[in-house]
Amino acid sequence: MYLKHLRSNNSILAIHVTNRSLDLSGEVALLARESHLSLVRIYRPWLRSFSSKTDWILLSRDSETLNTPLIRAAGSGVRWRSDLPVWTDEFSNLLSVLR
Repeated sequence: MYLKHLRSNNSILAIHVTNRSLDLSGEVALLARESHLSLVRIYRPWLRSFSSKTDWILLSRDSETLNTPLIRAAGSGVRWRSDLPVWTDEFSNLLSVLR
């Protein structure tokens, strides 16, 4: 649903995954792979927002969009978890993403 609202192939979808109890980055990575999107994780433990670390995943249809010097300097990869099934409207498993 979100992808159809992007203006072009080099648009970026930013997903905020900061959560003290759940690690949602693996699920976002699986959804990105299924949708043929490139991704980069922007994780800055020193940025404080209500005493919480800041964790974002940037997605784009065009991998070069995420290959800018600024994004490369701030970004990292996402650890893929092959043991997780992709979440759908019919299936999700919060226990699988507990920290």
